[in-house]
Amino acid sequence: MQIPVYEKRGYLNEDYRFFAISAKGLPKMNYHYHEFHKLLFLRDGSAGYSIEGRHYDLERNDIVIIPAGCVHRPEVEEDNMYSRYVLYVSPSFLKTHSTEQTELESLFHMSGGSVARTAGDTLGRLKHLFRELEDNEGGSFGNDVLTSGIVLQITVLLTRWMRGPKISVEGIANDKKILSILQYINENIHTDLSIDSIADEFYISKFHMMRRFREETGYTVHSYITNKRLINAKQLIADGEAATEVCYKCGFRDYSTFSRAYKKLFDESPAGRRKKEKE
Repeated sequence: MQIPVYEKRGYLNEDYRFFAISAKGLPKMNYHYHEFHKLLFLRDGSAGYSIEGRHYDLERNDIVIIPAGCVHRPEVEEDNMYSRYVLYVSPSFLKTHSTEQTELESLFHMSGGSVARTAGDTLGRLKHLFRELEDNEGGSFGNDVLTSGIVLQITVLLTRWMRGPKISVEGIANDKKILSILQYINENIHTDLSIDSIADEFYISKFHMMRRFREETGYTVHSYITNKRLINAKQLIADGEAATEVCYKCGFRDYSTFSRAYKKLFDESPAGRRKKEKE
């Protein structure tokens, strides 16, 4: 069996980026993650999606909600039509427009990677908003302001849907044991996690766990934990916290290890990121 390789894909230097894409099939894609949030609206065709150890069979009008740092990949047969809207959103953009009453990132925090199957008025409004995004592309006066408003409306509408009674879309666990391990890691990401302690927690051979984990997620256990911690750290630094405090808050034992790993992943030092945020 060929083991997939995890990777970071795409960069987002703007507040958001929108794509309307239609094509037949999709080249096989490795498991990957982004530093930004992602929404995918399936306009037509059929596709599958694997998110953090769960597989979803998508139906037309389904919306895939993928938080920053969430390991995922689309799965589309060669002859299947795959028509979709894709919206990338910067965490800092949502934070900037949040209020005490409305925490916009809660859509992604509550989902942990999931599929929303909307209906009725909500579905009609979402379709209309995505079409407005498509029609609003260009450099006309005020387009940036109007587009920002549409992105925020989509976020609020989806959050309301996810918080209310909704049509449940259950993902199929590719491997129930690995799914439980993924959930355990994410719930304890700020603690002193080790491969031995996780294997002991689940009464499984660590070598067997490491092999199965990589087959299901594309990550080694160590890389998965480290990257999750670093993505959390980057957001905390962007929020204004000191890099030295973030280091220990995110589960690293010493600052030098944290700084080296941070620079390797993001091509800048934590202190450099902090300086940029201040400026």
